[in-house]
Amino acid sequence: MRERLIMNIIKKLKMENRENMVIFVKSLTPENPQNCTLCNGTLEYFHKKAKKSNNKWKCSKCNKKFEVTKILKELSNLKN
Repeated sequence: MRERLIMNIIKKLKMENRENMVIFVKSLTPENPQNCTLCNGTLEYFHKKAKKSNNKWKCSKCNKKFEVTKILKELSNLKN
């Protein structure tokens, strides 16, 4: 059951496999994000006025939130 949920998250974010998720997360941590995996929009900090954190990002086009810690948690549960 849990593995099905993880695969649903990968499909929901339109990431085909674990490697794509790793590449995406690596682009967020040095604050050089890739485009949104859903709509190809630009990702920006979720909290613009507060102290900037590279943990939470939001797509400027579709407003989807991306949290690095949640993606990493799902990655750790995936099997190669």
